This record gives sequence, structure tokens and C-alpha cells, in this order.
Amino acid sequence: MRANPAFACDDPDVVHLGRPDDEIHRLVAHFERGVEEPAQLDSDQGAKIATGTVGIRLPVSRFVCKRKLGQNKDAATRRQVIAALREPGPYNQTELADEMEQALD
Repeated sequence: MRANPAFACDDPDVVHLGRPDDEIHRLVAHFERGVEEPAQLDSDQGAKIATGTVGIRLPVSRFVCKRKLGQNKDAATRRQVIAALREPGPYNQTELADEMEQALD
């Protein structure tokens, strides 16, 4: 069993992708879908990234969640993050910003 502070898994598998660049484009589109100006990869960028990409499937057997709320960051950086979490848009997380602000005190 391999472990780090976030999760534990048994026997990771290498995923053999038919077209890794297609998979990379799909993932970028998925994670950028809620952003006002989403990043997009052209075919050359996708092919370049795919060359060094290996897919790994990790069957998770245990998951531990820890809330650090900006631990090890200076107060100015934490305030920037808090302000960004209060901005309208897909990353708006007012409750989390409030908790982070309480942790500043």
C-alpha cells in the first residue's frame, strides 16, 4: 500500500489511452468550462503535452480531508485569496472566505 497525507491506494494501474492528446483536450475543457475566459489547447499544444503524459488510475481505499485555510502563507497572500473567493463567478466561495478570514485573527 502506498500512502501520503491525502489518500491511500492499492495497486495503481497505468491507463493506456488511445489518443492521449484527445484526453488532455477533454480534461482542459472540463476544468475550464466554468471560467469566463477558458484556456484552450490547440492541436500542437495538446500533442506536445501528450508526449510526456502517462495516465494512472488510482483505486482509492481511504481518503482523509484536512482544512488548512492558507496555512504557511503570509497574511497578505491569504487576504488576496479571501478577496478572490468573494468575487462573483465560478470560484465564488463566500463561506470558505469567511472561515479563512476568521483564521487570520
